[in-house]
Formats: sequence, C-alpha cells, structure tokens
Amino acid sequence: MAPPRGFKHTEETRNKISNAFKGKPLSMETRRKMSESARGRIISLEQREKISRSLTGRHPSEETLKKLSAVSATRKGKPRSKEICEHISKGRKGIVFTEEHKEKLSAARKGRFCGENHPAWKGGISFEPYCVKFNDDFKERVRSFFNYHCVECGKPQMKEKLLVHHVNFDKQTCCNDAVPLFVPLCRSCHSKTNFNRGYWQDRFTRLINEQNGGMCYYPKGDLE
Repeated sequence: MAPPRGFKHTEETRNKISNAFKGKPLSMETRRKMSESARGRIISLEQREKISRSLTGRHPSEETLKKLSAVSATRKGKPRSKEICEHISKGRKGIVFTEEHKEKLSAARKGRFCGENHPAWKGGISFEPYCVKFNDDFKERVRSFFNYHCVECGKPQMKEKLLVHHVNFDKQTCCNDAVPLFVPLCRSCHSKTNFNRGYWQDRFTRLINEQNGGMCYYPKGDLE
C-alpha cells in the first residue's frame, strides 16, 4: 500500500530505498508511470532551491562522462526522429516558468553564446562576402529546381522564402573553381548544418548527384 500524499520517509528509509534500486534499470512501464505522474506538475520556488542546493558541487563520474560523450557522438549532426520530437514536446507541456526564473535563465545565458563563445563559431567566416553571382535571381532558380520544398524535411515554402544553402560551405562558389552545389532549406534545417559540416556536405552532395545527376538549379532564363 502506498503511503499517503505528503508523507515523508526518514533519512534511513530513503537510503535503504536508494540502495535497493541502485544499478537496477527501470522498466518502460515504470518510466511511463513516472512521466505521467510528473506531467503538468509545477515545482515551487522552495523546492527548486532545495534541488539546486543538493546538486551544487556534485560532478558526474568519469564513467558517466564517457557514456554521455558516446551518446552525443552518435547523435551529432543527425536530426531527431518525429517520434522523439513529439515525446519531448509532450514532456514540456504544462511547464510554467515564473518571471523570476525566466530572468535568471536570461542572465545566465547573456554573453555566453556570442562571437568566439558560440558553438557554431568558425573564425568569423560569416562576415566574409558572397560571390556577386549568388543573387536573388540565382537563389530563385535553385528554389524552383527543387519545387520550392526543403530538401531535408520536405516542408514547402510558405510566407518566408527557403534559404539557399552552399553545400560546400564556400561563399565564393560561382566565382571560383568550386563545384556549384546548392540546396534550398527551411530555417530550422539550415541551422543544423552549422554542426558536423562534413556529414551535411556528403549528404547533400550525394542527393544532388544521385537524384538529379549533379544538377541543382535551372540555367538562366529557364526559371519555372
């Protein structure tokens, strides 16, 4: 029989429960029940502070860091599946941050992801100029060639125009000897290409070569 709501175990009992479950993986059914019971629950400021104090000074072990690193390496550059995105979205529903908490989050992030501190920083290449031939007319020929759809997620162009992505990440393509490879991407998919660039370059190059015979835009005057 479960203890009544609000009942508090002694420190000794909590340690016994903790040791009993240590090293034992939770079943999917147990995880589902825990997730459902926590959904929509609002953690009080007092409870947040207790959690924060209990975690202060604690550091993950070397074994845990290696496991996290291995998981991160397998995920890097790969988009989440639709099922995982829906699961994350459901988990976040009902969470309400106080104004004070929002201000703390904002203050903690301020300046941390600017310039050289940003994880997508590539030495300032974003300030380099584009080839003069990479103009609005050329971009429209790329979008039209792919029927105004994002080549990664398939989303059609709506009010905002699709972004034309340099597959080889060379802004002077069309003005130099680089092979001109371009694809239209929605803003969300385009932001992903800033990480693990080799993966995205190989992916889009194969797509253009295998599906379109190396073509990725209409010649001038052939816009459809």
